[in-house]
Amino acid sequence: MKFLKLNIFVALILIFVFSSLLISQDYPVRSGSIIFLEMKCNRCHSIKSQVIECSDTTKKSLTDLSTVGDSLEVEIIKDYLKKKVKLINKKHPVAFKGKKEDLDILCNWLHNLSTVVY
Repeated sequence: MKFLKLNIFVALILIFVFSSLLISQDYPVRSGSIIFLEMKCNRCHSIKSQVIECSDTTKKSLTDLSTVGDSLEVEIIKDYLKKKVKLINKKHPVAFKGKKEDLDILCNWLHNLSTVVY
């Protein structure tokens, strides 16, 4: 009987430890594509390489970002989305309004959009 109680006690401790480890992690993991769509970036941009189409086809200058990582570094993308720098003599029309973590994920994901296959 003592052996059974000890096994149950150990099992409960293990369940508690593993469940608290799982709960302490940020699930679900957010991806750049999810943030891109949540922030409605696809109102003005498409990413054909990711099968993301622009939702507003009436826009005059739609920008496909499929290869943006070929020409821009992560920090430049961040600063542009925060309206700190200009690209082609223009600031981004809308400043990023999400969390810093989301901006980091989004910019890293955009930077990895490239014609180069790794």
